[in-house]
Amino acid sequence: SSIFAGVLRSEVRCEVCGHRSTKLEDFFDISLELGRGSSPTAPGASGPAAGGGGAAGTSGGAAESLEACLRAFTTEEQLLSEERCWCSSCAALQDASKQMSIERLPNVLCLQLKRFRQESRGKQTSKMDSFVQFPLASLNMYRYTSAFLTARDGKGRKTPTPPPPACGGGGGVARERGARPAAAEHLYDLFGIAVHHGTMQNGHYTAYIRRHASWFHCDDASVTPATPKAVRSCKAYLLFYIRKAVS
Repeated sequence: SSIFAGVLRSEVRCEVCGHRSTKLEDFFDISLELGRGSSPTAPGASGPAAGGGGAAGTSGGAAESLEACLRAFTTEEQLLSEERCWCSSCAALQDASKQMSIERLPNVLCLQLKRFRQESRGKQTSKMDSFVQFPLASLNMYRYTSAFLTARDGKGRKTPTPPPPACGGGGGVARERGARPAAAEHLYDLFGIAVHHGTMQNGHYTAYIRRHASWFHCDDASVTPATPKAVRSCKAYLLFYIRKAVS
């Protein structure tokens, strides 16, 4: 648990009186919803290297990013109508807002892309085979932490501190004018990926593993070298990141 366990923070605020309630919960992985506007294939990718199996699609529209999925996970949502929450201050059900954030980051961060979903009608489950861009190094998690998202001034208004600069997929940390450098405790490097091929009824898992600076593709008993381009082109299901500064 000292390796994989982190803590999530759920904060609910009453829209009538402003009362806040906070809940902390341990987690071992974070499940991220996939959007509907992502590209079915990686830019410039084709064939088995694209991963995911299934029918090949055409690259239409901008590819979704892991950062966009994380932003969606931590974006404040409105709880209205049938989703109203009980406010202990008002002693009534009230409209509310809810926000998730990461109270404590783990040393090894496991992110699950929710590729399997149950249809609204019936019990049939389908697979989302879209491509999601993700960085191989220096994933900056600061902007998804409670320290950034729930900081407030003396009047209780949210005043998030300026986030560390965004990181590109190549591993370098981009510096912005006036921005402080990202702390190593918030930066993560990718070291493992699980990929699901095929359908719910007939599927197969493969993996990409990094050893030092080299990547390898694992398919049952077959282990072969892989290029960073092939890694970036796969349709990841599980992403395993390790903190640059392990605590």
